[in-house]
Amino acid sequence: MRILVFIVLLTPLVSYGQYKLTGIVRDSVTRETMPGVNVIIENQNKGTVTNAKGEFEIESKTESARVTFSFIGFNTVTLTIRASVSVSIELTYDKQLLEENPNHHVKANLELGYFGDREYAPYGAILNFSIQSIGQKSIGLTSSLKYWEHQKNSGLDFSIYKDLGIPFLPNILLSYKSLDYAYNKFGLKQVRGLVSYKLPRFFAIDFGGAYNDLTRLNQLEILTNEQHFNGIIGLTKIFSYDSFLKNWGLYSTLSYNPNWTYYELGTYKEFYIKKFTSFVFMAKYYNYGTFDGILFSIRFNIFDTRYYCCHSWAVYSDDINALK
Repeated sequence: MRILVFIVLLTPLVSYGQYKLTGIVRDSVTRETMPGVNVIIENQNKGTVTNAKGEFEIESKTESARVTFSFIGFNTVTLTIRASVSVSIELTYDKQLLEENPNHHVKANLELGYFGDREYAPYGAILNFSIQSIGQKSIGLTSSLKYWEHQKNSGLDFSIYKDLGIPFLPNILLSYKSLDYAYNKFGLKQVRGLVSYKLPRFFAIDFGGAYNDLTRLNQLEILTNEQHFNGIIGLTKIFSYDSFLKNWGLYSTLSYNPNWTYYELGTYKEFYIKKFTSFVFMAKYYNYGTFDGILFSIRFNIFDTRYYCCHSWAVYSDDINALK
C-alpha cells in the first residue's frame, strides 16, 4: 500500500515537463532557416532560441501550448503547438519597422551580367534595374537593357515594365528590339506593347501587339523587306517558395500574323545565398519564322535595398521582365 501511494505521489513529478515541442523557423521569403529566434511558451515561464540550423526544442508542462516566436525586424508569430508534431514556422518582415529605417526608404535593385545568342552573337551584356518605391511612394518600375554581338551580327533589346499596383488592372510592358544579323541575312526591328494580368497560383497572361520591320530571305533565296503588325498572347508561370521548384519561372509567347508568325519559350532559375540573390540563370528559345536561335543570360546582384513580404509578385518582376 505504501509503495502504491509513493508511485501515485511521484507520477506528477515524472510527467511534469515530459512533453517536448520541436520545429524549425524559416524566413518566409528566402526560405532560409533562422538562428537566434526567441521561442517562448505562454504562461509557463519557459523560453529558448533556435540553433544554428533554425531548429528549436523546448519542454512543456502540457501536451499542447501557445508558443510565441519573435525576431528583430520580423513580425511576431503566436500559435498552438502539439508535442506530437514537429512544426515549420515562417516569419515575415515587419514592413512598418523597415519603412521607418532610412536605409530602406529607397527600394531599388541593380543586376549586371552576361547575355548572348548561343550561335549567332554569343558576346554581350545585360543590365536589369528595378525601383520599388521611394519613401512611402510606390513606383513599381523595372527596366532591362540587353546587347549582344559577334562579327557582323548584333542585337539590342530594351524593355520597361510598369507595375500599376492596382488590383484587377493590368500591368504594362513596352519594348524595342533590334536584330541585325547581317552575317546570317536576317534583320528585325520591333516595337511591342503588352498588358499583363496576374492570375491565381502565380500565373499571368499577356495580351498585346507589335510592329515588325523584317528583313529575311524568301523561298527564292531573295533578300526581302516586309512590315507586319502582329497580335501577341503570352503565358507566365512562376513557382513560389511553397513549391519544390521554388524560384523557377517559365514564359511562352505567340505572335501571329497570316504572313509571319513567331514564338518564344523561356525559363529562368534564381539562386540564393542567405537573404540575397547570388545569380539568375536564363535561357530562351525563339523561332522567327524560318530563323531560330537560343539566348542565354546569367546576371549577378550588384545591390538590393528592397524587402519582400510573403509571396509577392514583386519578388519575381525583375526576372519576368528580363525573360520577356
